[in-house]
Amino acid sequence: MYEKKTPSPRTRHLDEKGNPLFTNALSKEGSPYLQQHAHNPVDWHPWGEAAFDLAKREKKPILLSVGYSTCHWCHVMEEESFEDLEIAKYMNENYVCIKVDREERPDVDSLYMNAVQLMTGRGGWPLTVWLTPDKKPFFGGTYFPPHNGVRGGVMGFSTLLKQLREVFDQNGEKVVSQADQLLAHLKASLDVDSSLKLPGNEVFSKAFEEFLGQFDELNGGFGGSPKFPRPVVFSFLLRYGKRSEKSKPFEMVMKTLRMMARGGMYDQIGGGFHRYSTDEHWLVPHFEKMLYDNAQLAMAYLSAYQVSEDPEFARIAEEILEYVRREMTSSQGTFFSATDADSEGVEGTFFLWTEQQFDEQFGESSSLIKKHFGVSKEGNFEGKNILTATQPLESYSKSEREKILTAREQLRKIREGRIHPHLDDKVLTSWNGLMLQAFAKGALVLQKPEYANIAQKAADVLLQPFHESKKLIRSRRESFVQPTAFLDDYAFLLGGLITLFEATSDPGNLRDAKAVANAMISQFEDQKGGGFFFTANDEVELLARQKPFYDGAEPSGNSQGILNLLRLGSISGDSSFVKKAEQGLLAFARVMEQAPTMTPLFLAALDFYSDQAKQIVVIEGEGTPSLEVFTNVLQKHYLPNAVHLIVKKEDSRSELEPLTTLLKNRDAIGGKTTAYVCEAHTCLLPTSDPAAFGEQIGKISRYSD
Repeated sequence: MYEKKTPSPRTRHLDEKGNPLFTNALSKEGSPYLQQHAHNPVDWHPWGEAAFDLAKREKKPILLSVGYSTCHWCHVMEEESFEDLEIAKYMNENYVCIKVDREERPDVDSLYMNAVQLMTGRGGWPLTVWLTPDKKPFFGGTYFPPHNGVRGGVMGFSTLLKQLREVFDQNGEKVVSQADQLLAHLKASLDVDSSLKLPGNEVFSKAFEEFLGQFDELNGGFGGSPKFPRPVVFSFLLRYGKRSEKSKPFEMVMKTLRMMARGGMYDQIGGGFHRYSTDEHWLVPHFEKMLYDNAQLAMAYLSAYQVSEDPEFARIAEEILEYVRREMTSSQGTFFSATDADSEGVEGTFFLWTEQQFDEQFGESSSLIKKHFGVSKEGNFEGKNILTATQPLESYSKSEREKILTAREQLRKIREGRIHPHLDDKVLTSWNGLMLQAFAKGALVLQKPEYANIAQKAADVLLQPFHESKKLIRSRRESFVQPTAFLDDYAFLLGGLITLFEATSDPGNLRDAKAVANAMISQFEDQKGGGFFFTANDEVELLARQKPFYDGAEPSGNSQGILNLLRLGSISGDSSFVKKAEQGLLAFARVMEQAPTMTPLFLAALDFYSDQAKQIVVIEGEGTPSLEVFTNVLQKHYLPNAVHLIVKKEDSRSELEPLTTLLKNRDAIGGKTTAYVCEAHTCLLPTSDPAAFGEQIGKISRYSD
């Protein structure tokens, strides 16, 4: 469990007692990112009507800066520009300056990121946007160096501030007109054309061929450097390999996951993945760690283990979950958001080692340890070593493996004594939903019921406000709450609750899943066009209302929501959930056909829908074979298009039966543990033979022509 430490004021402007010379309105905010900027000399305001009213009153443009607390280049721009007294003075006199944490307000971030991408063709963080007082963007970009020529930049931030203020003052009408034109283009780019027909199976082949064309056969992954993990792609490819019975999709996923796990992007000492690799070999990472990456990657490695039975994949999944349990779990049981790339003012310092450190620590054993972790005198990164795994642990002899594991634990303890990277300790409902799903799936696949307990504890905390108001909250941190929840919060938590129900058979989880699904539908559904808006119906609307569809580093709320409605409909027997999902698929049918590599989780949902998911029920009886034998068979099969219910003798059928049709007319036949496998309203013969059960669930429905 992480022990919280009180940070020092994040500013170089201190009095002789070490107290900050400047304090702005962000000091009253709960976001770690906003708190980082609370003592800048810039007079920052949080996003809100007070700031916009001030801009209108004083007839000033708005300078909007969006980032997050573990963003390296956000820190760089802060140090270079927002801590510069001259630049800050000009900003304060000529702009109303607004700071936004993209993780707390993804709606604001997404809208203005789309605007900047339309203007410049690129995006990223920090996001820097110039707005009119009525919130319309007229110029923007990402990181800007402080002055002309710095870091190779032609025009610096200080120059831009002055030139854009002059343009705003001297050509105000033109600025507003151009902003209106940009807004019209932005709204048009956000429109999604629905269809009357779902894509056929050819869309799956099209997506596969496009991913195959991008695949790096030598190093795994897609494209060149930098390389980002995008687990939604793994989800699609594994499903496609399963249904098509082609080996290549599996090979692409396995190659990528193995190379990632053996490179420097994986924390070989503490477990968990860094954000991305700066090179094509997965060696040098950008060292921050994000909860959403590790949740999705844990699920990817669990699925890969089911497909391949390779113990390396199971080990990596377990190490990720143990890392999160140890370092990213709050005292309440919920999960923190991220850790920074920087410590001691330098990126990666916490994670680097020298050969001398290994020799001093391990003596005669250092040769084996250095060889395994790829440690050399010259190092592989600025004279030091990013640790890698030159071969998987499973390939060593038992004695060698024990030495390496012992050494790894010693290195972890040594590293604990170093100055840690900053921890973003806010709790986001959406990312917690993904991690719920990872722990619940880990409980199933790894046969570790304690992981289900971890997920359950977090779910209970996340659902407390929902049980009172039928609304989720976006984030919490200590006594601070950001109440405005978004589509992602509902869609991702829904997936966690469904998987947790499959892991526990607790009727409370299914009851909560149905309630969250109904709330998502009532608050976010586009009743005319199908699918879901990012913001709720009763929230103050931004300049444009978005219906997200891009499955990037995080899945879109629509694809995740639609897939989970299909799962829930199959478990509960409530066809209304399936109908809403079908309408959502139709809403994004054209997007799937035109840009399948942008929508891999939509394709996974479409695959689930078109495949008529298997419904698997196992009822515990007496004697042998035991229920555990059946669950062992179940967990060894990769079944993406299936739902299941495992009923133990102590489970209350009277509570379960009103919530699901899966139990109708199903009992332990002859008092023995009995399995039922159904698909498309047709059931195979119930069986008490584990081998027969394995054959039944192993049969797949191939793509039809």
